[in-house]
Amino acid sequence: MERYILVLPKGQSSPPKNVIPLVMSYRISPGGLQFSDSVTANTRGGYMCISDKNFSGALPEINDLYSQIISQCNKRQFAGVLLDFENSLRLKAGPLVQALSEKLSCRRIDLIVDSQYAHVAKSGKVLIGSELTAGSFSAYIDASCKRFGAKRLVLELSPMRRQFSASFKDERGKELTEEAITELVKSNRGKIYYSKDLCVNHFHMNNKTIPHYVLFDNNASLKDKINLAKQAGIETFTGFYEDIKGVLPL
Repeated sequence: MERYILVLPKGQSSPPKNVIPLVMSYRISPGGLQFSDSVTANTRGGYMCISDKNFSGALPEINDLYSQIISQCNKRQFAGVLLDFENSLRLKAGPLVQALSEKLSCRRIDLIVDSQYAHVAKSGKVLIGSELTAGSFSAYIDASCKRFGAKRLVLELSPMRRQFSASFKDERGKELTEEAITELVKSNRGKIYYSKDLCVNHFHMNNKTIPHYVLFDNNASLKDKINLAKQAGIETFTGFYEDIKGVLPL
């Protein structure tokens, strides 16, 4: 059966049915682990997410960091750790990730890492994204399963909301809010198409006479992505509850 490890809305302490809470209140620093005031005496269970936001300086001493993580896992009854290294640590955290993987596996604590660290976190689960702008989502999932193994994969369900120039030279495009997508759909008079290959909605528009494409997910496209992942054997999903609550199993 699939698992959903999700960031809950602020102020919601108890997780909905079929949801494992992901606590995004921790970040790494040269001195080790820091956490915000949102971690309270009532924070219990689920997974802890450790970010490298605003990190600068030398990597922390691995044994000190490990001890701090274990302390929080014991105190908060966390079953796993998700490393969200997207900033300054992204290119230099390999040795740290490898050491944490080895130490946490001895404690039978799950570790989820970005795919670039899969080769050093041998026992860790591997995070892959759900946003695709070219190719085939099905082929992407199959290739990821072949490379890492389906049971090891965690699909991050991040709804696509992006605007691209017609040339697609801006590979990441411009990120749009849900409200902006709604307004653009209205102004486009409902001429929306669906790509079965990408599992995403799309439409064409002119911005200051320059052609642009808008790609966006809704509940139907997210369900298609989840179903393709499940068919391939992927059982674990993560993201923000507010983004995907409409596709969660009842």
